Amino acid sequence: MCGLLLYLNKEEGVDLGSFQKALNLQESRGPDDYGIVCINNLASKNLIDIRSLPDPQKSKPQLVIGHRRLSIIDTSTDSRQPFIDNNSSTFLAYNGEFYNFEDFATKATKHSDALTLFDLFKSKTIYGLEEVNGMWATIFGDLNKNKIYLSRDRYGKKPLYFYHDRNRFIVSSEIKSIYSLTGSLRQVDPKALGYFFIGKLSPYLNDGSSFYKNINSVKPGEIISYDLNRDSIFHERTVGFKQTEASFTQKSEDELAAELSSDLEDAVKLRLRSDVKVGILVSGGVDSSSIAGIAAKSGVVRDLSFYTCHIVGNDNSVTEDLYYSRELAKKLDIKLLEISLEELDQDSFFRTAKKLSGYAELPLNLMLSCIPTYLISEKMKDDGIGVAIDGVGGDEIMGGYPSYQSMSLANVASGNFSAGLRLYFEWIKQFRPGIRNASTFLSFLLYKASLGRNKKELHNPLIQTLSEHMKSEELRDSIESLHKNYFFRNNLTSHKERQIFEVNKYQLPYYLGTSDHFNMINSVENRSPFLDYRLNKYLGINENLKLQKGFNKFLLRKSMPKSIPDSIRWRRGKIGIGTPYSNNNIFSQRSKEMVLDSSFVRSIASHEVILKDFNLSKALFRPLFSLALLESHYDLHI
Repeated sequence: MCGLLLYLNKEEGVDLGSFQKALNLQESRGPDDYGIVCINNLASKNLIDIRSLPDPQKSKPQLVIGHRRLSIIDTSTDSRQPFIDNNSSTFLAYNGEFYNFEDFATKATKHSDALTLFDLFKSKTIYGLEEVNGMWATIFGDLNKNKIYLSRDRYGKKPLYFYHDRNRFIVSSEIKSIYSLTGSLRQVDPKALGYFFIGKLSPYLNDGSSFYKNINSVKPGEIISYDLNRDSIFHERTVGFKQTEASFTQKSEDELAAELSSDLEDAVKLRLRSDVKVGILVSGGVDSSSIAGIAAKSGVVRDLSFYTCHIVGNDNSVTEDLYYSRELAKKLDIKLLEISLEELDQDSFFRTAKKLSGYAELPLNLMLSCIPTYLISEKMKDDGIGVAIDGVGGDEIMGGYPSYQSMSLANVASGNFSAGLRLYFEWIKQFRPGIRNASTFLSFLLYKASLGRNKKELHNPLIQTLSEHMKSEELRDSIESLHKNYFFRNNLTSHKERQIFEVNKYQLPYYLGTSDHFNMINSVENRSPFLDYRLNKYLGINENLKLQKGFNKFLLRKSMPKSIPDSIRWRRGKIGIGTPYSNNNIFSQRSKEMVLDSSFVRSIASHEVILKDFNLSKALFRPLFSLALLESHYDLHI
């Protein structure tokens, strides 16, 4: 949506030409407008728009704040940021959407969520964020208190990084802008790299770190402050979810379904507010269909566009998702725009994968739907769409992941055999309805559960390879240490525990971090109604409302609008969109050469393990290939 950048340099001042260059690296985040304000001397507390300076290039202010704008609500210059108020010595640079801003707007700010947020900050400081329903990254300065406050939304949809040393404090929406100003090398954090090899980066990235040494991230929901006098950073508070789970025990299944229906309807309607064209993403599953059903009948937006995407096979057959999406469109009486993604040839695959890796500034997990996400937003941009509404978060909040098998193993391994067996059979009914051999289930369950008592056995081949063939002692130590503690995910025995882990530490943070970058390439803002903070309470519903009669997300299915076909409401075994490329592209000779030619890969892994893994298991080759892709953009060091 927008790009933020702040640079404080008390001793040397800030070169405005270099700052402008660093801010322009975020142009895709904010192609519509930009603003830069500065303070020549912090003692004066006088905030100046650089447009008013007679010769900006000759100035060396101590503090500069920049903003690149993508106009979604209020497209006029009245909402140009950063906002400054010299009467109160405050400023605000904001990236996000304040969906319920009309509840707090005055006559002067009723046209702008950003101006409303600025007023809220000035009256309540950081405590005002407790009232915000939305997604955000903010830089708020209160010079009378000598404080700069940084914050991110509860789920961390909007990124915000910072760098701090003795003389400098830099805050940015993207890491590349920080490196542009510091001129330092990109040193990869061995611990982050260890997380990447073992599973996902999410647990590390959500703990306030990044993939790179000395670059930190504001945690989801966190508010931190930088004290201008003490040159120190402090944790101020965390913006919570205001849970109301206790009331669930006093309500019937039908009452809870009605409550969820009302909450989701309000979440969707809030996210339909926009001064640019809105598109609804439809996949034929229960999450996106619920949103589409609400949006189609809402009347909030006069001209809505509905999109579905499918991978075109060699036989040009209609995919299952496309079939159900068409059924939904017919029932809702809406026009469905179909995006057909043909399988990428090798040249297209490499070109696209390189591009996305550069924007993300992270090694890509190519098993995720990052390429379809980018290609869909590209098509929507061509159609003039500025806002895309999706079903992200539905699986995490409502209990939709096919993780019941591993949960059953965890229960059996901990001695709760009956719960484990029940979960396993529910998983079979949901995702493998054709399998009926109970003795096979039982023997498999017992075998896996016995292995689960010794977590190391389950991952031994990869861990052994990593331990033996990583050149960096720090990296080897990191991998071995993480291995002992990381796979506790598989020991979680309840839906709520697993869901909280998915939301905070695993699937969701990684997806939100990468998808934000890939949509911003095309200047398309993503909104996710299931991530409305009020829906977080449904993590606490009884487990039988998450998994019942062989259906996951049972309460959501029951609460869906009557306009949704039953064939979708009770659809089983829905999986993600897939990827428009062949694994043969990843494991091609061209990929092998890229890995072998990568100086960073060769600095961390022996030549023997690269060749061995490529020719045998390939378990390690995929992450090595992702690192080689990243190095094609940035000079990486360990």
